[in-house]
Amino acid sequence: MTKFLTMCFILIICLGCDKTKDDELSMQRTNFISNELRTDGYYYRYYNQNDVERIIVYILYRNGIIRACGNSESFQDFENKIDILNMSTAKSYKENWGVFIVENDIIRYEKWHGARYLEPRKTYIYAGRILNDTTFHITESYRPNGSEIATLDFIYHFRQFYPKPDSTNNFIK
Repeated sequence: MTKFLTMCFILIICLGCDKTKDDELSMQRTNFISNELRTDGYYYRYYNQNDVERIIVYILYRNGIIRACGNSESFQDFENKIDILNMSTAKSYKENWGVFIVENDIIRYEKWHGARYLEPRKTYIYAGRILNDTTFHITESYRPNGSEIATLDFIYHFRQFYPKPDSTNNFIK
């Protein structure tokens, strides 16, 4: 009887927990058909983690998808793990995906953030200027409703690379 009551109690708690759903992307995926930015490789920026210089990598695809590939110690480190990035487990993290648009010299991209399994993922939009076809400067982020505005100073540079991972994922149609 005690086991039954314990199981009922656990079931009631689980049913009572209303885990709010992840945000939906507010930006629509649209094909990127212009030449303001190159898409035959990846974009990276440097950052310092525990006094070690690392790179953060993003890939832009012609179908309007952006993919965050995490951070690496070097270009060689990143390029060596391309096979891992193409595996289905690496593609299953929602936080790695988003959409981007380019209008004249402005780039905007939206992607999910949040701790997996612990809380609903929120979306944030990042915006900035395209400096040339191999460099863009992200200067702000904000929630789609205009809240949580932050000033940023992220400069992304292009590195040609082939073959880059594909954009297949379960989150963006």
